[in-house]
Amino acid sequence: MHSALGHDLDVGIQTIEEVQGLFERHGVSQVYVKQLALKQDNEKNQIYLGSGLDGATNLFPATIVRGNASESTEKRKSAAGRPKVEARIDFAWLDHGGMLHDAPYARIIDYFQYPEIRFSGFMRGCDDPPDPLRRNNQAQYGTRILLLGVSNTERTIGLVITEATDELVSRFPDLPKCPALPSLRVLSFAGRVVVP
Repeated sequence: MHSALGHDLDVGIQTIEEVQGLFERHGVSQVYVKQLALKQDNEKNQIYLGSGLDGATNLFPATIVRGNASESTEKRKSAAGRPKVEARIDFAWLDHGGMLHDAPYARIIDYFQYPEIRFSGFMRGCDDPPDPLRRNNQAQYGTRILLLGVSNTERTIGLVITEATDELVSRFPDLPKCPALPSLRVLSFAGRVVVP
């Protein structure tokens, strides 16, 4: 059985070397890894990255802009009317065949009232966004892992692998935490590659 992206759904991505090959083809030598929450981390709830925009912008090149005004009044750090800060990133999804699909509205939003930062806008305007990030479909994929890397042209590239489509997910290696954003793990291709 094959997906629309042309990879074998029975085995999908099987090894770290396959992940490395997909990313290195686009000039990425290190990826940040996040196991996504089972009932959150989707296009509606956005993807939680941590609590500090500085940490995210140290990893992912961004343009900082003022976002919409906060409407929150219930949270401890609420300030209705204060604009949220957004980090707009040049972002594309990587499919299992190695093709890139632009996601022109991708951004990281600083929700100061919580405080937390979330990855948002990653599906909007994309011609082939990852189905496992759709709220209505995510349950059918089981464990989902998000991989994010920055190319040598400062473009952020993302890939989603899942328990239902990729054998690697069931034996994904334990990786060191990212000091800048502890919700992420670090997989470096430049040095020692961890092989499950």
